[in-house]
Amino acid sequence: MKGYVIYKIKSGRFNGYSYLYVSFGKKRFLLDTGCTKTLLFKEYKDRVVKHSKTSITAISGKTKLKSWDISPIHLDLSLNWEVKNVVYVDTEFLNISGIIGAAFFEQFQCVIDFPKKLVYVRNIM
Repeated sequence: MKGYVIYKIKSGRFNGYSYLYVSFGKKRFLLDTGCTKTLLFKEYKDRVVKHSKTSITAISGKTKLKSWDISPIHLDLSLNWEVKNVVYVDTEFLNISGIIGAAFFEQFQCVIDFPKKLVYVRNIM
């Protein structure tokens, strides 16, 4: 697909659930269209600005997580694109660097090819 950056999708299992992720060097990002924003974890703590505190509610609807708005940001995704709607969350989860959420899929044109296990991403800004 012309003009797209292509990433290989890998899969994993956790507590009986399957998940999809993409790797960029040593960093792994879960793909989750049900997550409103893009979330970054421990490796991005140095990018937090104290006055940017926000609130994220976990899927249970009861658990509030310590978080800070750090957008816009250039992620280390082999892209030189500024990503918006990014939040740093002070937690560790599945030994991943973050979650690429719905905001990313709205900002960029993405095609997920499940049979070939590829995701195509194109900047539409």
